[in-house]
Amino acid sequence: ADPDDDNDGVLDADDLDPLDSDVGGDSDGDGKPDWVIGDATSRYDQDQDDDNDGVMDADDAFPLIPTESVDSDGDGIGDNADTDDDGDGWSDYDEAQCNSDPLVPTDTPADDDSDGICDLMESSISFESYAPIVVVLVLMIAAGAAISARMGQKSFVPPVPPSPPPLPLEGEDGD
Repeated sequence: ADPDDDNDGVLDADDLDPLDSDVGGDSDGDGKPDWVIGDATSRYDQDQDDDNDGVMDADDAFPLIPTESVDSDGDGIGDNADTDDDGDGWSDYDEAQCNSDPLVPTDTPADDDSDGICDLMESSISFESYAPIVVVLVLMIAAGAAISARMGQKSFVPPVPPSPPPLPLEGEDGD
């Protein structure tokens, strides 16, 4: 048996009409072929949205991937999966945190010292943000020292036990 009766390059099992070479496969299962060989006015309308994502194939950067339709930076990775939609070297997340537009390659975060951390993020991790924690820790240490002093301990560190006596050398009696 011929696995492709109409010789259109689509196996009969996958062909919407295995005897009509103008009809091929249907990758999205919508009942329309993904392409029509020859005149688009055949008995089937040409499928204009192969992945059924609501974006016409002509406008869809990924016409067979329903979760992707836009590739803002042209890198071949759809914006939904791309962590840097505009290709400027800053992740979309960092750009959003640093108040720059992740879809405009010329709008990058301010980074005066060129360390890859935007100035806005650097200022948010300054000493001032940790100062209350440091004060609490210092107070806790001071309180612990006061309690230890009342209990007669000189420090938080337990005393070091004395070293064991040296082992006798070979041939010594130990007497």
